[in-house]
Amino acid sequence: MSWLKLTEAPVKAKVTKVSPDGKKISIDQGPGKELNIDLDKAPEVDVSTNMGQTTIKLNKKKGPNVGPKVRPGQQVNVQEGPNDPNIFKAVFMAGGPGSGKSYVADKLLRGRGLKNSNPDVMFEILLKKANLKPTPDDIGSDKGQAVRDKAKAVTNNQLETWIDGRLGLIIDGTGKEPTKIAKTSNMLKELGYDTMMLFVNTSLQVAQDRNKQRERSIPDRMVANMWNLVQDNIMKFQQIFPKGNFHVVDNSGGLEDPNRKENFDKVNKEIDKFLAEPVTSRTAKAWLDSKRPQ
Repeated sequence: MSWLKLTEAPVKAKVTKVSPDGKKISIDQGPGKELNIDLDKAPEVDVSTNMGQTTIKLNKKKGPNVGPKVRPGQQVNVQEGPNDPNIFKAVFMAGGPGSGKSYVADKLLRGRGLKNSNPDVMFEILLKKANLKPTPDDIGSDKGQAVRDKAKAVTNNQLETWIDGRLGLIIDGTGKEPTKIAKTSNMLKELGYDTMMLFVNTSLQVAQDRNKQRERSIPDRMVANMWNLVQDNIMKFQQIFPKGNFHVVDNSGGLEDPNRKENFDKVNKEIDKFLAEPVTSRTAKAWLDSKRPQ
């Protein structure tokens, strides 16, 4: 799908939540596809109504213009365009089971307009549709593994569409296969993307404890094996994402831990800096020029 097709055919969606000041908006775009807009972080939003149809145009360099025009439960069209400030940006997430990648992504990346490619989200949706429970027995069954394969296929199709539009991305994974991550990062760089990684780190004990609290838990030995494997890959990730684009997020402490807050604040500033940097790749600039009206 081309960028022009994306802009000509807005996506139908439903507003699920609007903050009292109108600056934070959650929009449901379908199974596993939630758009969260924070106007303080991504203010370029325009809302227009024509013949009773409301269209939210992201990154039109006109907003903010939301306020009372958008309300929970409202059906809207979502239209994205090549002025997206996070276009040609990809953030990779890595960390073993129980590290808290979803929590970190929600705290540090939510509301930035990045598309989240996470097969676990689709896997959980498809498990319920297949009347399977998120237990080791059901997940490990032939039917459970077939559902997992389908979730990966659906997620990959979504990712291909987003990459075709050069949209900003969050690519979630455990980090057990650095070669595959390097291949994906290099492919995106060839298209003009800038890439970075957030490595979510915890102690093994914290990972084990959190895994037990998850609805979709795995055996302790698997947690330990994957934790050790991911730890062994840290140096490899630093080589894949050099020049300040590799950041370790310490997620071992609790909400009250001042060290964790300090680390989160520091990484958040690095993310702001990364996303704010203008596109410099010749390939990206040529692509943008080709999509602008003649």
